[in-house]
Amino acid sequence: MIYLLKLLYDASQVSDILKMDVNPRGIKFNNITDRFAWDFLLILSESLVQPTIDLDQLKLRILLTLSDVREAVSAPNNKRKYTSTSYVNDLLFRNYNAPTDQLWHRFNLPATATAPACSIKIHDEAITYLSSVLERRLQLAQNLIEKPGNMHALFTQIARFSMRDKAWQQADVKRLPSAQVSQAEASYFNDCAAQLKTLIKQLAKQYSEISERRRQQFGPIHLIVDELNAEMPEEMSLFEVFSALPLTIQANFFQAPDIQKTLCRVIDSLNERYKLIRAIGLPPQDWLEKDHPSIAALRELKQLRIDANQRLSTGQACDLNSAFRQAFNDKQQHLQKRKIAHCQTFDELSFTEYGQIILNFHPQSLDQTDMDSDENLLYESIAGTDTEEDLTQALLSEFDNDLQWIQLLIDDRPDLFDEVTSLFFQFILGNNPALHQQKDYAILDNPLFQKQVAHHPKYRHFNREELIDALLAQVEHIIEQGIKNAADLQMESGNV
Repeated sequence: MIYLLKLLYDASQVSDILKMDVNPRGIKFNNITDRFAWDFLLILSESLVQPTIDLDQLKLRILLTLSDVREAVSAPNNKRKYTSTSYVNDLLFRNYNAPTDQLWHRFNLPATATAPACSIKIHDEAITYLSSVLERRLQLAQNLIEKPGNMHALFTQIARFSMRDKAWQQADVKRLPSAQVSQAEASYFNDCAAQLKTLIKQLAKQYSEISERRRQQFGPIHLIVDELNAEMPEEMSLFEVFSALPLTIQANFFQAPDIQKTLCRVIDSLNERYKLIRAIGLPPQDWLEKDHPSIAALRELKQLRIDANQRLSTGQACDLNSAFRQAFNDKQQHLQKRKIAHCQTFDELSFTEYGQIILNFHPQSLDQTDMDSDENLLYESIAGTDTEEDLTQALLSEFDNDLQWIQLLIDDRPDLFDEVTSLFFQFILGNNPALHQQKDYAILDNPLFQKQVAHHPKYRHFNREELIDALLAQVEHIIEQGIKNAADLQMESGNV
C-alpha cells in the first residue's frame, strides 16, 4: 500500500508538470515549502498585476490555499497545479487530540465579479501560519556583512518588472553612507519612496542587533533606481514588500528564475522555526514567539526524536522515556558531555516545559511505572508526527503486494471505479503490460485510454488539464475509501 501511495504521488507529480502553463525554472520541488512557494507566487501573479494591491484579499487567498480549499481559490487564469498537495497534512501542525470542529473556522464569502457567494472553512493552523510565519519580518543573516537580505532582494527583483517606467529595469539595492544619498524625485518613484518611508517609521528601532551593527558600519539600505534612491527598512515582511512595490507589475514576472529562487529562500527561512517546532510536537501557537529553545536546540530535539523512534522500532527500548534517555545519553557521550537542547542531563530535559510536552508525561516522578503502556508509544505521544503510513502498513500487512490490494478493492468495491479509473490504476500498478510500456504519464496519450475517455459521459468533455484534475480527485477518493475498506476487513477478521 505504501508503495502504491508513492506511485500515485509520483504520478501526480508528473501530472503537475504536464499541467503547468509555465514550468518554474528556479524552483526544484524538493519539499512542501517549495510547492507552497510556487503556489504563493501564482497567487501573486494575479495580485501584483493590478494597479493597487488588496492585502486582505491576498491573505485570504493564502489562507484558502493553506486550508486546501480548492474551489474558492480558483480563478479564470489560475495556474495553481498542485491539486494533490495537502498543506493541512504536510505543512501545518496537526493536533491529533483536538476535535475536528475545533480546528476549523467557517466563513461566509460574499459574491464577487468572478465567483458566487459561498461558505468556506479555514483551518485554525493556517491562521497561525499566516500571522506568525508569513507575516514575520525576516532578520538579517550574520554572514551577509554589508549585503541586504533576501526580502530586499525579492523586492528589487519584482520591482524590475514594474510598468511605471523602464528605469525600474535597472533597480538595485545596497547600503549607502549618508553622503551618497540623493534627494532627487520623480513621479514614477515617489509613491514607492513614500511607502518605504512609512514602513521605516512603523519599524522604528525594532530590528535586530546585527542589522544595527551593519547599519552603523556600512550605512542604511537604499533602493536605487537610475539617479534616484530611497532608504528601505532594515527588516521587512513579505506583505510589507508587496505593499511598497511600484505597481503595476508585468504579468510575466513570476517566470523569472531569480524571483522563484529568492521566494523559496524567504519562505524556507520563515518556515525554519515552525518546521522544527512541528517536528518535535510543540504547539506553534504557544512556542513560535518564544526565543527558548533556540533553533540549534530544536534541531537537537528533532534528532533525539528520530533516534528515539529508531530505538522503539528496533526493540532497543520498550517505552518512550527509555528511548529518549538512551538517545540523549548516547548523543551526549558522542559529543563529550556538552549540553544537548540546553540541558546537561536527560533528567534536566524531562523537567523542562518543552521536555514534558515532547515526552508527554507529568514529571511527578521519573520512576513512573506506567511508561511502557501503549499510550506512551512515540507515534502516539508526539503530535504532528507522520504516522498514517505506519498505521496503513499495519492494516494492510496481510496483502502480499499492492496489486493484490487494489485488485481486491476493484472486486470488492466496484462502485468506486469506472472504466477510466480502473484502466488508470492498472497503468500505475503495471498490471496492464501494454500500458506499462509507456513512460510516466503517457497513459493520457494511449489510444486505449483515450477511447475509454471519449466514450465515458463523465470525462469525454474534459480537456487535458480538466481530465487530470478529475483523475487525481478520483484517485484521492479511491485511496481514502480503500484504506477504510482495508481497515474494515481487518476489523472483521479480528486483527485490529
